[in-house]
Amino acid sequence: MTMFGSPWFGSAGAAFTIDQSCRFTTAATSYLTWTPGDAPDSQRKFTFSFWMKRGILSTTQQIHAQSTGAAGGNIGFNVYLTTTNELEFHQWGETIGLTTSATHTTTNDWVHVVEVIDTTQATDTNRIKLYIDGALITSFAYATYPAQNADLGITESGVVNRIGAQSAGSYPIDMYLAEFHYLDGITAAVGDFGETVDGVWVPKEYGGSYGGHGYYMDFADSADLGADQSGNSNDFTSSGLASSDQMKDSPTNNFAVFDTLVANAPVANWKELNLETAGAGWSSTRWAAMSTLIIPTDKKIYFEVNSSVNTGSYYSFGGGTASSVPSNTYVGGTGSVTYLNAAAWVNGAEVGSYGTRIAAGEIGQCAIDGATGKVWFGKDNTWFSSGDPAAGSSEAGTITNGGAEDLHVVVAAHGTVMLNFGQDSSFDGDETRQNNADGDGFGDFYYAPPSGFLALCTKNGATL
Repeated sequence: MTMFGSPWFGSAGAAFTIDQSCRFTTAATSYLTWTPGDAPDSQRKFTFSFWMKRGILSTTQQIHAQSTGAAGGNIGFNVYLTTTNELEFHQWGETIGLTTSATHTTTNDWVHVVEVIDTTQATDTNRIKLYIDGALITSFAYATYPAQNADLGITESGVVNRIGAQSAGSYPIDMYLAEFHYLDGITAAVGDFGETVDGVWVPKEYGGSYGGHGYYMDFADSADLGADQSGNSNDFTSSGLASSDQMKDSPTNNFAVFDTLVANAPVANWKELNLETAGAGWSSTRWAAMSTLIIPTDKKIYFEVNSSVNTGSYYSFGGGTASSVPSNTYVGGTGSVTYLNAAAWVNGAEVGSYGTRIAAGEIGQCAIDGATGKVWFGKDNTWFSSGDPAAGSSEAGTITNGGAEDLHVVVAAHGTVMLNFGQDSSFDGDETRQNNADGDGFGDFYYAPPSGFLALCTKNGATL
């Protein structure tokens, strides 16, 4: 594991709960903008705090930027990720900035970032402080601190501030963001935003002030994702964002996505924060992946599939072990039960016709019992072969797990397919969101899960 993030945050016992995040994608060039009409309280003291969960790696991604947008006019203070996955803070046009020596290359967990600026400090290393998951970072690949009492380019009058991109939408981010705070003229403590509970760094509700240009994005209003909740009405205007970009995935309830780091697929295929793969259609190249989160052995889980594949494209989905993730084939291998084109496949072999083909735009369904290994498939709220997951009967097959490996959701295809583990029943706006939670009140599904079957998320006991 890198220095960034912890996979166990969702199960810690913190009282503060975050119910949503906002999905920013490179493909949509989505970002938020705000142009202040007056001067900030301070350009010498300010604080950033936000949580992020990454999608695409190894590209320059501008998390926050102040920029005129004119050629040579990048005058502001910027927060971004580099092509080598380092986190960097930089004052454009000057040599001021910090670049972490550690990299963030995981896409399956949430990371908390706090940066505190105070150029009035006599000691230069105290003028910029960076915290990752509550820990003060002291090792940097590059570090040049501002002069004492230097004014930095931040929330200046008439200059555009962006969350999610740089000037004119360049360097867009690909990540979920949650709990985005900016404090103007205030140097907060890292403990104002997070705390350690049962050995895990978790979010804490911020109760302090914001200053005149401060703002707080909680993304709770899907109709206005740029609404400032600080009380200052420093509202941002959205570009490339839709109500469907409000997600259930959050720092206090991490949902499963495709695990791109163990997938048999090019990185460029992964989209929508690793819930969708954009295959090339009918070709000799197939991709395959499994879920980031493990199916708990004492729980039953449910997920949904939506695809825009045509009649010449194939995809399979189901459950299996990590070693059952296939290479250049359509279905899972030994230790899996999958569905492909009106047939059930067990241990990589077809066991007979099962249900009907799931056409483009139809919602595929899968229910998996982590205790027994039983797997059911259906579409549009009808389970194939009169299956009844709630009763535990007429399953498509049972996962054989002789090696006692962890169970995951397993998917393979050479078409385009998108999964919903419970974070988005709209499938990125392709469908009308239905808001069906599981029996424990978590998730957002197109169809209500069978009784006893839950979303694959940390609040339901799933782990990395």
